[in-house]
Amino acid sequence: DIDREMPDANGGWKAAQEPAVQADGSDDEARPDAGATADAGPKAQGAGPKASNAGNGNGAALMDRFTAMSRDTLSVNKSAALMRLGLAEAASNELARLKENAGNDPDGHYAAATLYALTGDYYRAIVTLRTIFIAQMLRRYRLADKKYWRRMFPLAYRGHVEAAAAAHRLDPLLVLAIMREESNFRPRVVSPVGARGLMQIMPKTGKQIASRKKKDDFDTDDLFTPQVNITFGSWYLRELLVKFNGQVPMSISGYNAGPGAVERWLRNKGSLDLDEFIEEIPYKETRN
Repeated sequence: DIDREMPDANGGWKAAQEPAVQADGSDDEARPDAGATADAGPKAQGAGPKASNAGNGNGAALMDRFTAMSRDTLSVNKSAALMRLGLAEAASNELARLKENAGNDPDGHYAAATLYALTGDYYRAIVTLRTIFIAQMLRRYRLADKKYWRRMFPLAYRGHVEAAAAAHRLDPLLVLAIMREESNFRPRVVSPVGARGLMQIMPKTGKQIASRKKKDDFDTDDLFTPQVNITFGSWYLRELLVKFNGQVPMSISGYNAGPGAVERWLRNKGSLDLDEFIEEIPYKETRN
């Protein structure tokens, strides 16, 4: 079942930890692998118009809908097949067509987002769902929408995150939260100022961390490797928590803006209550 497997950070495959979620939005027990891809999108099998409808006034509309459903199912099946062959980029290109065809249908967007996540492209999965999620789900929570929240806030690179968090005594969800805000789970992204990878580490900082960790063979391009970036970012976050006496808001601010900036703000505004202090942070990105 394509929804019971997720790619790990090294490009391999492992069983997902969350319950199986079909790409059409239903939470079912694992199904036999045969036919799994056909169930992953809008269901075209058996959904076509009966012959008696062909001559009535709705015949053309029904046929158009059937054609669109068949096209979407084909895109889902092609994407899944490309994924199984290890052709993630080709699968993503096919999914782009599925996303275009989804219109305002939440399940269509969810199907595309699920398959993007299966390729390890968590960023495109989030972008695919973002508009519908903000419009229909962000300001109210229903149990039926849980699958959408999971796609918007994925347990990306879970193995590496859990290992790094355990090694540095961190909450793995805090590591994921910082990673989502800093890079939107893009392992090769570079910021305008040069920060690299999932947890947006500056090359200079990376060299300093490598020296402290006695990684003599470190190269700054290693920051594009998820395991290295997550490990280094977690190490740095632990150092900030020690520096700021375990205060998570100050440590997060220091991660984004630099500890020197936070120390300066604390000197000038440290007497304020925490919520007021945060509102006074002059850097919009850090404040938010």
